[in-house]
Amino acid sequence: MTSLTTNIYNATLDCSFAPYLGSYSFFSSITTHPPGPPNLINAFFQQGITHAFGFNQPEALNSFACCLEQDETNAMCHWGMSYGFGPFLNKPKSSDQDLSLAVQYSRLAESYLDDSYKPEEIALVKATRLRFPNTQTPQSEASKNYRDAMKALVTKTTPFSNHADMLTLYAESEMDLSMSLGLDYYKNSKQTTHGDATESTANALKALHKVMLIAPDHTMALHLFIHATEPLTPGTDASQGEQSADLLKDLNLYGSGHLEHMPGHLFLRVGRYNDVIQNNILASTADDLYDLNGHIPYGPAHNVYFLSVAAQLDGQSQVAITYADKMRDIYETGHFDDGPGAEEGWNALLLAYLRFGMYDKVLSDVLSLPPPAGLGLLEGCNYAELLGNFARGVANFKTGKLEEASSNLKDLESIFFCADFNSRYHDRSVVAKYTLESLIEGDVTKLKAAADEQNSWAYNSPPHWSLSSNTCLGEMYMKTTQFESALASFRADLTEYPNNPWGLYGLYEAMAAMPETYDEEEVAEALAAAEKAWERSDQVLKTSCYTV
Repeated sequence: MTSLTTNIYNATLDCSFAPYLGSYSFFSSITTHPPGPPNLINAFFQQGITHAFGFNQPEALNSFACCLEQDETNAMCHWGMSYGFGPFLNKPKSSDQDLSLAVQYSRLAESYLDDSYKPEEIALVKATRLRFPNTQTPQSEASKNYRDAMKALVTKTTPFSNHADMLTLYAESEMDLSMSLGLDYYKNSKQTTHGDATESTANALKALHKVMLIAPDHTMALHLFIHATEPLTPGTDASQGEQSADLLKDLNLYGSGHLEHMPGHLFLRVGRYNDVIQNNILASTADDLYDLNGHIPYGPAHNVYFLSVAAQLDGQSQVAITYADKMRDIYETGHFDDGPGAEEGWNALLLAYLRFGMYDKVLSDVLSLPPPAGLGLLEGCNYAELLGNFARGVANFKTGKLEEASSNLKDLESIFFCADFNSRYHDRSVVAKYTLESLIEGDVTKLKAAADEQNSWAYNSPPHWSLSSNTCLGEMYMKTTQFESALASFRADLTEYPNNPWGLYGLYEAMAAMPETYDEEEVAEALAAAEKAWERSDQVLKTSCYTV
């Protein structure tokens, strides 16, 4: 470990940590100058840019700073620092401190340019000055100016019209601009098709399609294409990003947890749940490698939550529970602000238990209520406690403890109406409240209200609520002999989560209950489809929902 100190950036560097990040080379190589060793400078730069392409800014900055340690006047290493302090899709606006550093590094990058640099390097550095002109210009305005500059660089009449890296950065600038303006990629957040793409998204997709023809292994282009296509309607529409997801998966960039994880976003939308699991096991393994080496993983709780949700959908109970439990370990190491953070994720384990009807596990979990101190939660008024009361209420009711279940509902409602309750958790709290009320009161209309609430949500992956209100509503309809309504609920679940065994089993149940509509062959085919989708499960398939 060495200490790098300049008038801009102070950090303790580790230039020896070199996780495998693939062989793609941005700009083929960057311009270097003696006496710095060109191969080492390029190695640090390529490591930094791939970290940045995987949204891991702290590690990107570490690598770019190592690059500068070898060549302190290198314009591209300074450009890398400015890029690493800038916004990206999951952080559409930089903090004031990061913006100030991005501005200063972009100025330095421009000051070190000379005729020895390649035309694309000079063009990119100058465009980046528009992205980070100063700290006073509104970031959305600067993002638009940068987007315009990048767009001009890749038009048909320029030398960069077929330059994979420039096209990719242009596509990113379009997508970043949408995020900085608070816009989604598509005009309709539900049942989305390519025809609903905003102008920026359409432009980005056009550029990325071109990159795929030029450089099909471009890490960032594949990453961006998944982001741009995953919000599309599950199944046929979302499958337009499936090839990119497979290509990124096959690159096996096991040194980047986020790049290993990203194909799972698309696979979840097309019903490839076991592939989601396998990719996120690799992602979690990479995250552990970073922690063991004193480095910073990007989104470790997000990766294992995604894994657990996919395992729940696939019927793999032990995998789902193991990784939901691992989320708690991650929060205890200080990763509070992950997506989900500790308030949402601490008791995600309880929903995994409920998915598989493990009521005793819910009731014996001593860490759920109250959650331990040190997680940054508002005592007695937080979503983790609300979720804990929901899960215990269901488990108590299902094991015949009706008085305790009613007490859990009362505590849930107390948190729900707490004046200081975080409004970001209101939507999923509504689902929890209606679901538990429906169970205790035997009121199907309350469960329908829960399903309607969940069905109204804009796309988010993984879902904030890992249980499916549609299958549970369908199961309750079955119990009240409303078979047509049950069938519609199960089909709604299969629209959202294609080919999931819970929805398929519900479909079989409903069809079997309507012999006047479905013959024996159709019912047998429905059961066979459910059993096929359940083939990796460690449980017996006997219901579509354990919470009603």
